[in-house]
Amino acid sequence: MQNPLCNSCPSGEICPFRTTRPPEQINTPEYELGMLTIKKRDEDSFTHLLKTHSIVVRRGAFKVTTENGDILALAAGGDLIGPAMHLSRMEVRLRAKALMPEIEVCAMPWNHFEKLMDGRIPLLKLVQVQLATNLMTMSVAAHWAKKSLRERALLVLKVLRDRFSVRYGQFKMIDIPLTKIDIASLMSTVQESAVRVLSEFREDGLIAANGKRIVILDNVRLDRLVQEIHERDRQKAEGEENGLEESPNSPQSHD
Repeated sequence: MQNPLCNSCPSGEICPFRTTRPPEQINTPEYELGMLTIKKRDEDSFTHLLKTHSIVVRRGAFKVTTENGDILALAAGGDLIGPAMHLSRMEVRLRAKALMPEIEVCAMPWNHFEKLMDGRIPLLKLVQVQLATNLMTMSVAAHWAKKSLRERALLVLKVLRDRFSVRYGQFKMIDIPLTKIDIASLMSTVQESAVRVLSEFREDGLIAANGKRIVILDNVRLDRLVQEIHERDRQKAEGEENGLEESPNSPQSHD
């Protein structure tokens, strides 16, 4: 049986359903998997869908936020969203919203997705890697919060470029339309501060704006600036480690 839904999917070989499917079942439709078109105005129904299903982005991008608007996740073509929320059993009030006028997603009810994981080891491993990555991301986010606003902005730009960019002439463009509020949320700051530091980057020739999309004009410099941040972190960690090693032998004061 042919599977036109998957054979015509723009996500193609990066879709977790397709990449984990046994070779002999490559053209077999997944049970209870359906394709849906989501519009920006469908926020309420999309949010409910995310709470009951596992979702893979077929075309476009969407964001998952808290009720206050803080971004929990960004998802684009081929991304799987759902297992982290269902498996964690966390009671988090969240919102799901398309970032484009219209996007396409493939959705499978969570109870069917759980059964699929039980019988498909590669899919289970993929979910385990995703959960581990989420934990690491939370740790990184806590680490970022201690950095300067400029450092946070540089780190966010690199992550977005590495994950969501497309070729834009001789440059790279982050192919997700993000509002100023979205950028501020990713940087863990207020909108005015995010706008100010991005304006400085534009004046310095590092980035440009294409509507709500950010264009990276100097990828080499962005990589160098981020590497300098990591190098400072390394030197600071070594200094703290050396300080701890020396502390037992340091002179002690006497009354």
